[in-house]
Amino acid sequence: MKCVGLCPAFVVELWGVLEGLCCVRRLGFTKVELNTDSEAVGQLVKEGRVTSLLGNTLAKQRKLLEFDWIIDISHTYCEVNKCVDGLANFL
Repeated sequence: MKCVGLCPAFVVELWGVLEGLCCVRRLGFTKVELNTDSEAVGQLVKEGRVTSLLGNTLAKQRKLLEFDWIIDISHTYCEVNKCVDGLANFL
């Protein structure tokens, strides 16, 4: 859990991706499946486009993606992943 202040859901999703990647990197995983319920976030992370508003967060993600590991980024509807959706709504 992280306090990101008052911001759009899109930015929260990007922070979630960054925190998740940092966590699995610290745990030493070399093959990761990243699922997001936001197609736009998944596409932005895959393409590595940096906008001025989100530049710092995206730059950190880009740096993590360049490490020697395999990350499969895909879109998953939140209705399909009930466990994660339930946890997100609980917190």
